[in-house]
Amino acid sequence: MAGEESKPRPRWGGRRLPTQGAGAPATCYDKVVWQQVLSQPGTFLKHIVPAIVKPIHALWNEVIGFLFLSFATIFGFRTATYVRQFQHSTDATAGGALLRVVMAGFCALLLGWHGVSSFRRARKISRS
Repeated sequence: MAGEESKPRPRWGGRRLPTQGAGAPATCYDKVVWQQVLSQPGTFLKHIVPAIVKPIHALWNEVIGFLFLSFATIFGFRTATYVRQFQHSTDATAGGALLRVVMAGFCALLLGWHGVSSFRRARKISRS
């Protein structure tokens, strides 16, 4: 017993770790794993692509919502300016001033509605 060489003790439930070349343990990104991934591209894409596209889609909706709400704010302030101009306008210029108030107000409401709906859509995408 004293003269025998000692064997290395087995690891991982009696099995030795697989090694690469110089005795280093194999990692999970070994050739075998990549061969399995590349041999089944449909399965890989089916699991990975939705996990990447979903946050990008939600972020896109949030960015678009921010832009719409920014433009709605600009149109809202401009509508307030046009309302003050309409209140001080004469009878000859009242028609044009009223048209500007209506158009600017409509654009502000439309852009605001699209901005809020984009944020709601982004929240719905992130929760699904």
